Amino acid sequence: MTLGTVPTVEYETTGTQTLANRIRPYVRTHDAILMDRHGAVCLGTDLMEAFCRLETLEHTALITKTARDLGGVKELPPEEAVKLRSLGLKRYGGPPLSVSKADAPGADLPEACLTCSGCGNPSPQGIAPKSEMKLARLVETQAGQTTRLEQIIAEEIGRALAR
Repeated sequence: MTLGTVPTVEYETTGTQTLANRIRPYVRTHDAILMDRHGAVCLGTDLMEAFCRLETLEHTALITKTARDLGGVKELPPEEAVKLRSLGLKRYGGPPLSVSKADAPGADLPEACLTCSGCGNPSPQGIAPKSEMKLARLVETQAGQTTRLEQIIAEEIGRALAR
């Protein structure tokens, strides 16, 4: 809960103003943003704080993936999520706009987090009401397939070893 919610923005071409405009709405209210098919952007008051947030994001992702692989993630009730997020904002800080909401009902969490029924009560529409939030997608290739990037990396390694 130290990072709060981490939005995923839709894909745009690397290095373009369009991509910058995609993340712009989230910069003042989030410590981390996932860019679809690019990766994470983490923010902080200095480079070390941004790096620590990236480490927290990656560690949280690993824990979540491991828990899912082992049989599931036991989610917190919304009231506990709000309590922990409020505590995190007060103890560790965050974007100024989010910190200013630490004592507000729901803290800075989106409505979808406050009304989520959790995995224990799924519905045909999913585990929570529809919201504008997205989750990062994990994409796998079929066994035996290689991507063009993997081919390029293998070729470059081969060239370096041949020298």
